[in-house]
Amino acid sequence: MKHAFPTFQRWLASATEIVTVKKFQRGPAWKCSTIWPSDTREAVEQSLVRILAVAHRERLDAARLVALLAREHRALDRGRMERLAKRLSGGIPLASALEQTRDVLSDDKVLAIRFGSQSGTLATTFRELLDQSQMASQRAKILFQQWLVYCLVVVAVMLLLIAFQVAFILPTFRQLIEEFGVARQPALWSWRLLNFTVEILRAFTVWISLFGSVLLVALTLPWTRMIVRRNILPLLVRPIAKLRSAQLMRMLSVAEDEGRPIPGSLSTLAHYHFDRSVRMKLLVARNEVEQGAEIWSALSNARLITERESRALANSKCRSTRAWLLRRLATWKADGVERRAITTLALVQPTVILILGAIVLCVAWASIGFISHIISSLA
Repeated sequence: MKHAFPTFQRWLASATEIVTVKKFQRGPAWKCSTIWPSDTREAVEQSLVRILAVAHRERLDAARLVALLAREHRALDRGRMERLAKRLSGGIPLASALEQTRDVLSDDKVLAIRFGSQSGTLATTFRELLDQSQMASQRAKILFQQWLVYCLVVVAVMLLLIAFQVAFILPTFRQLIEEFGVARQPALWSWRLLNFTVEILRAFTVWISLFGSVLLVALTLPWTRMIVRRNILPLLVRPIAKLRSAQLMRMLSVAEDEGRPIPGSLSTLAHYHFDRSVRMKLLVARNEVEQGAEIWSALSNARLITERESRALANSKCRSTRAWLLRRLATWKADGVERRAITTLALVQPTVILILGAIVLCVAWASIGFISHIISSLA
């Protein structure tokens, strides 16, 4: 029987193999990412930059690759990448599609890609972005995120406890004063402060809730986050100016490496930079260069780089040396901002904890003081 009907056996084996392959092809889709968000924002952006770099280097369809990458992510990241893929498939250039798709990449990465496409250095720009992301330290960002989560959890628990105190314990205390016939309220500053706070919250509960809801909704919208990130944060956080200067130096180093003229690079950056203040400074520097001023001196006069950095760059006569120096200065500035951020967090953390502890102590002092007042009044 083993060798009977050989033709039928070969046909049956072929049919079984075809059915198995088709069943495998129709199997459940699997993804590299988990159901819950596990990748950091930097990791998601890094994956997109790598895909775009491969598509540019190998002359592949970027829209198709981005659409496939979107399927490996979830929620907001998937939606952003799908919108980007749709714009790319519609014939929109890469830099314009990235600018129209908010939050798919950070502002500095989008600007770098725009600069690379305008100056013809896109391949070098992709390589610089990938190297920069691998070398960049995320310690300050990770510490800030951990500290923020800790503060939010502590504040949420504290607000729940205080709300319970105000909703149930404080009315009971007032009822005790009426039932025991105590003529006067406790003469404690913590008790008076607690009662004053409760009255304020009761009077403005609707307005506070409305303001909190509007603020929460506003912070979830891409255009409001963009306004805060581009216009408000640079005014409140001074080290952001150093980060802008470091990013400018990195892009100029790419132009130096590729032999592109710096005045043309300044014109491109002055036209497309996302920060309005930096854009105005670049316009001033470009105008000075067009009038015959030395490039690095013009950047120093516009307060985009320091005088010492200007002299060091002016004394570098070789393009490769200037490019190396620009990258080193950019790295030095970024590292300095990170060290300052870590130091600031180290000082802010205990301060916030002490403030939260003082609030809890005030509420506890008011409760214990009230009980002591009742006991002394009835003694």
